[in-house]
Amino acid sequence: ELAPGFKSPSPNELDYDAYIKYAETAMPPESPLLFGLHPNAEIGYLTNSTEKLFFDILAMGGGGDGASGDDNSNAVREVMSSIQERLPEEFEMVTLSLKAKPLLEGPAGPYIVVAL
Repeated sequence: ELAPGFKSPSPNELDYDAYIKYAETAMPPESPLLFGLHPNAEIGYLTNSTEKLFFDILAMGGGGDGASGDDNSNAVREVMSSIQERLPEEFEMVTLSLKAKPLLEGPAGPYIVVAL
């Protein structure tokens, strides 16, 4: 097995290029289970990545002197404005909960991820 649930084809049936093509086209999507992790591991990764992104953006605007500090502050404002413009409208949590409830009760329930 190349990954959980992803059987390797017989090397006698495929040449090198066909084997690579098979892996590129038939490989399951990346998930924590693929790497032997708990399904909730992705939530922690996404949370940490988001925190790091915003920490880095805030760090861009700090600690300069003179005109360079103003340039950094403007750059941070521009990045933050750009991010805010691309954000979707705020979610109505009651509606979101009602839509998610049938999914959570189904067989895929523990694997439903909602990233806000």
